[in-house]
Amino acid sequence: MDAWWRWGNVVADAILAGNGGPSVVERLQKDRLRRLVQWARRASPLYAELYADVPEHRPLRLADLPPVTRAALMARFDDWVTDREVTLDRVNAFVADPRHVGHPFRDKYAVFTSSGTTGIPGLFVQDPDALAVGDYHLKNAIVFALTGRARGTDEEMLDLLEPYTGQRGRAARLLLAVSPRPPKFGPRQRVLPMSRW
Repeated sequence: MDAWWRWGNVVADAILAGNGGPSVVERLQKDRLRRLVQWARRASPLYAELYADVPEHRPLRLADLPPVTRAALMARFDDWVTDREVTLDRVNAFVADPRHVGHPFRDKYAVFTSSGTTGIPGLFVQDPDALAVGDYHLKNAIVFALTGRARGTDEEMLDLLEPYTGQRGRAARLLLAVSPRPPKFGPRQRVLPMSRW
């Protein structure tokens, strides 16, 4: 039932945004941001603190939200996550056991680690529907895998993955694992003769 409710909201949003023009799109964006901030305040003790001074009853802008670093998130992992059953100790224990490779954490989350090239290794927990919208490569890889076209948009990627709502992140990871990569395009540079050097 929850999936049908979410789907109905997505369809209504798309119809409103498509027919309403830029002012309606802006209103929808502000409403989504307001709801996201309200939910983060309720579900995450860290964001409840960070957003305590963010006004609730006037339109929000992203600039109103204080920035957060990876170091700050990792230092307060248990307060950052929105599922109280997910703790740093549990996730670290899960990641440390090689028998868990390829299996979801708590039967529903994918867990990723970063190498820490910025100085702080990251640990990231995502639900099966999470997708990186705005990623330069993901949209092209998904559109290429499903249509054969070398380039695509975030909107096309979301449309193509719509039948997998609830599992779009998993579907995208599967496509990335088994599909050929899209062709690469880059600036052409003529080959210079070595005799000149």
